[in-house]
Amino acid sequence: MNPTPPLPLRGVLAALPTPFDAAGSLAHAAVTPLLDLVAGSGCHGALLAGSTGEGPSLTLDERTALVAAAGAWRAARPIDAPPFLILCGTGHPAWPDAAHATAAAVAAGADAAVVVPPYYFKGVSDGGLIDWYRRVIDGAGDRLAHGPASPRSGGNGAEAPRAPTLRILLYDIPRHTGVPIPNAVLAALVDDYGPHGPIVGLKDSTADRTATVDRIRALPELAIFSGTDTDLSAVLAAGGAGAITALASVRGDLLRHVWDRAATTADDARTAQAALDTARAVLDARPAVAALKADIAQRLGGDTWHVRPPLVDLPAADGRAFSQALARIGAAAGRNARRG
Repeated sequence: MNPTPPLPLRGVLAALPTPFDAAGSLAHAAVTPLLDLVAGSGCHGALLAGSTGEGPSLTLDERTALVAAAGAWRAARPIDAPPFLILCGTGHPAWPDAAHATAAAVAAGADAAVVVPPYYFKGVSDGGLIDWYRRVIDGAGDRLAHGPASPRSGGNGAEAPRAPTLRILLYDIPRHTGVPIPNAVLAALVDDYGPHGPIVGLKDSTADRTATVDRIRALPELAIFSGTDTDLSAVLAAGGAGAITALASVRGDLLRHVWDRAATTADDARTAQAALDTARAVLDARPAVAALKADIAQRLGGDTWHVRPPLVDLPAADGRAFSQALARIGAAAGRNARRG
């Protein structure tokens, strides 16, 4: 039997917050309603355990559990439901741990792993960064090919199960990591592994629109996603793959308006982008993860939308003000959409 082909890496993806209860434990049951929410808003997929998902505060087992929960949700969707990408952040400063996390996420059902560079050591050379990523890629590949999740033999002469396809997006977010990913590093890795190798894309959260557009044009073989809402129109116009943003977890419809209007009139595209820019400004005025969780708690209910230390929850009044501000933007966007 031929394996199911990998889902195309394109679209509007939500960088999801991770649900925690008041004690700080992972609230597995809250993953399903959150995915229902973002899929219903028009998102084409989701990133688990990224920056918005408090990935550095998650254990390896917790990341894998999130992917498993998302995979179960996807498997239970109606057969005619649109495809939905599941990505997982798997970065860690120690390359053996990053390789382990990457293999575990892919084996659990993630369509791709999203890997930040090794933060802590600053000023590293391109050669050192290339070597680090090679070790992560090769280590993850070895685990998938020969680890417990993908045995070499099926036993009794049966054909061995096929190892899951390893697909990796690098994640350039230097304001958090302190380690930028130069284009030369991306190009070297693509050259090393070939056009059909595991390096398939990049989440670009540099917030440098000109550099991002130049990168898309310089590396057309990669699916380059913007991590910056205000850059979405420019990224799509340059041939980028889409966006992976925190705001999409609560206002995916605004990003879909931009996505859907990218090929329409310039006025329609500008109007959609302006609404998205306004929503982003509302989010930027608050601690992002805590604000998003406050809004989700109001939408979904339950006591499962706390942050983990060192982050702190948003005061209830601030959370309500944030939700009200987003709702006003949504009403305006809806009126504009009905006119279109």
